[in-house]
Amino acid sequence: MAGGWTKLAGPPLERVAAIFRENEVRRINFEIAGLAIQGVELAEVGEALRIGKVKCFIGPVPGGDAHAVYHQGHNAIVLQTGFNTSKPSLRESGIIVHEGVHALNDLRKWKNTSRGQDEAAAYLAEAIYYKNNKLPEPATYGTSLVDEAFKLATLYRMETGSIKLSWKEILPFMIKIRSKYRSATDPFNITDKVLADG
Repeated sequence: MAGGWTKLAGPPLERVAAIFRENEVRRINFEIAGLAIQGVELAEVGEALRIGKVKCFIGPVPGGDAHAVYHQGHNAIVLQTGFNTSKPSLRESGIIVHEGVHALNDLRKWKNTSRGQDEAAAYLAEAIYYKNNKLPEPATYGTSLVDEAFKLATLYRMETGSIKLSWKEILPFMIKIRSKYRSATDPFNITDKVLADG
């Protein structure tokens, strides 16, 4: 147990891992600012959870309104106390997919991926998961960043295959992410030049 967390095991862990095998996850396929995310690769996160290469805990999550976090130092997805692991809602499943993108990039050991790319990809994967489940506009499902990602996803027909988003297309979205995650102790890893050049 780390940070007051309880490690998931047995059926609750299997239910979390199984989310990554859903058809709605397998249909996620996009590239955002050079970072490609495919559902077949997200299935590897489910397997990594199942065999313990990536761990899953439930407990207090730092950061105020966060429902879950990926903790790179522990190779772990941490779900907020009260998260329904017996039968995750679609909203909770989308949050798990979001954290799974961070886990996937960690498993890939993509050291050159900025936090901005990582968060943008995670929010977009979460939004596409909601679209694939035919959820309505997510005003009641999440944060303004989820709403923005949903709008970005809506520009494309997800059902017909892969999409590719350029820096210019995602620039307003990235700036919103930057403002949310920037702090004095955790400077955001998007250079001013990238933001300026678009």
